[in-house]
This record gives sequence, structure tokens and C-alpha cells, in this order.
Amino acid sequence: MAAATVTVAQQVAGVTVEPATATLGALGETVTLTAAATDANGYPVATTFAWASSDETVATVADGVVTTQGDGSATITATSGDVSGSAQVLVALPVVPDTVYAVLLIENAINLGKQGVIPVTILATSLAAGEPVEFDPTTIDAATVRLSGAPALDTTHSDVDGDGDLDVQLRFAAQGLTELDASSTVAILTGLTNDGTPFRGEVPIKISGVPAAAAKQD
Repeated sequence: MAAATVTVAQQVAGVTVEPATATLGALGETVTLTAAATDANGYPVATTFAWASSDETVATVADGVVTTQGDGSATITATSGDVSGSAQVLVALPVVPDTVYAVLLIENAINLGKQGVIPVTILATSLAAGEPVEFDPTTIDAATVRLSGAPALDTTHSDVDGDGDLDVQLRFAAQGLTELDASSTVAILTGLTNDGTPFRGEVPIKISGVPAAAAKQD
């Protein structure tokens, strides 16, 4: 009697994806998901999977590797035949505060060739005396302030424009203004407030002198 060969083809009955949930917090961050298939009796089935994301503006997936694209949540699905399993990916990017624009005053011309000190005033930007202050310059972190490349030497508080709100006066070393030259017409001040909010201000300037070496090059 001839021997018969019986071939049993396992059918995929279930697909699981691990980890079932993942939370990511940076743009371009990745996590690798793995998929496993089982038959109706719970035995492993060797197979391949097609991967898909429910929202590619949040996360994309290729061969189980998920890459964040933006805030939100996405369902990552692994499919074998007509059976699929999924995992949830949550992307929570850090909130970057909007930049606050500061109103600046620089009263005198700047001589980059002298070891002078440049006073700069940051005004409280209320629209009129007695109205709420939109930007309170007394909340700045002086250690983060830069004026065209120069750090602040010191700060004082006073009501410079007489509107009833405290303004901030800072002093900068003229020779530290490395981002300015003879052709500069605007100085840029940047920094952070004590709660980490970035601020920025631009003010028209006049350059009255430059270092001798720069003048020779011109």
C-alpha cells in the first residue's frame, strides 16, 4: 500500500501587534512594532504582514517601524490575508510658545570701535496709560538676553516713558555687538521670559564708528 502525504496548511486566525500602545513626544521619533499571527488553535503561523497607518500626518509605518509626523493619534495595522491586528500610537509634541514682540528704545548712535556701553530700554507694551500690559518686560530672564550678539551687562527697572508701567533698561558692551557692522541699520534683541516664552525686538540704529581694522577693510 502506497504511503500518502498529508499537508496541513495553517490558516491565520488572529494577529497581535506589540506593544499595543506607544506614546511618542518628538518629531521624527521612531518605535518598532512587532506582529505575530496564530491559527484557530493558538499556534504560531509563519507569515508576512502589510503595515498601514490610519493617519500618516501623525505617524507613518514601514515594516513595523513607526515614525512620528505630527500631533495626534494613529492606529497602526498589521494585516496578513484578511486578518489584521493593530496598535495605537499617540504623538504629543511639546508646545512651543509663540514669540512675544518687544518695543525697544536706543537713543544714541552706536560706535562699534569704542569700549562704550549701549543702553537699551524694553517698554511695557500697553496701548495707553493705565491699560493692561501686553508684555511685561520685568518678567525677562536677563541671562538669556542678547542684543545683536552681545549679552546684557546689567538691568534696571523704571517707568521710562511715564505711562505708569515699569520698563526695563539693559546695558550692552558696544564691542560685543558682533552681528553689527558699518552698514547695519537695525539691532535685534532676543531672549526668554522667566516662564520660557521667547521674545524679540527690532530697533532702528545709526552706526557712528567701527573698529579700525574694519574701517581699513572697507
